[in-house]
Amino acid sequence: MNTVTEILNAIEVDAERACVQELRRMSSRVLQMRPSLDPDDRDHADALVSKLRHLVADQVLVAAERTTQEQRFEPVALAA
Repeated sequence: MNTVTEILNAIEVDAERACVQELRRMSSRVLQMRPSLDPDDRDHADALVSKLRHLVADQVLVAAERTTQEQRFEPVALAA
């Protein structure tokens, strides 16, 4: 049987290559587990949720930057 620490570590490893929807599901899963955790594991879960939210924000920002760049170049492409 996996320990809570092993589960949280596995989620963290999977998060590195997850899309936004997966990251949000992971965050929800960790938050659901949180009330039943001991204080040390709860701290680990809180840090993991923070990291997951940061990864989501990074992906959303990158997507927004791509959209902005495409919008900037679109009129030039249409004019040509």
